[in-house]
Amino acid sequence: MRARVFLQDLMNKKVVDSDGTEIGSLHSITADAETGFLQKIFVKPSLELDTSRFKKQSDFIVIPFEAVSAVRDVVVIDSKKMAEQKGGGEQREQ
Repeated sequence: MRARVFLQDLMNKKVVDSDGTEIGSLHSITADAETGFLQKIFVKPSLELDTSRFKKQSDFIVIPFEAVSAVRDVVVIDSKKMAEQKGGGEQREQ
């Protein structure tokens, strides 16, 4: 029961990168059904954000969970890990 409350607490949290740029708000999280490991977060982008540097699905920015560096009052994304994922992330998702 506590895990469910925890996930609900995460929804709509502000997401920022390690440079301090606001990316948007957390919309959803996916996990591997077999292992339970978190895989991706889906972020509703801020209106003023240039989303061209991000992988997108529908209206959301897709961020691999490995790029999440902290979850507190906000979700912090490691900019360096995002850059690494952008370069080769498409092939790893097969």
